[in-house]
Amino acid sequence: MATDNASGFQTADAPGGNYDDDNAEWQELPDEGEVIQGIILNLAENSGQFDQLRVRYKSTHGSDEGDIRLVHFNRTLEDRVHANDIQEGHEFRLEGTGTYTWEDDDGNEREGTERTLQFRE
Repeated sequence: MATDNASGFQTADAPGGNYDDDNAEWQELPDEGEVIQGIILNLAENSGQFDQLRVRYKSTHGSDEGDIRLVHFNRTLEDRVHANDIQEGHEFRLEGTGTYTWEDDDGNEREGTERTLQFRE
């Protein structure tokens, strides 16, 4: 489980401009005990195979601090982004906090990860 302190991190301004040539790398959503954190540079609706919210961000945490990353938020996270009016320029912190099991449409038991989304303007 992540034990770093979520308080006290500073918000940085999002740079303007075109991000097509920044060599962004894809980031998986965090599993239990993992954290991703960064300044949101761009939010793209209906992206990818499953029409998810794509978040382009500059990492402010861990060994990839300063790197430009891309991550797809699932529907639950996308709903939290919209409900809390999280926008470009906000700093977010996404932590995998636990696991749960559920049954898919075919009756197979699946495991998912619970995640906490925090943000700062």
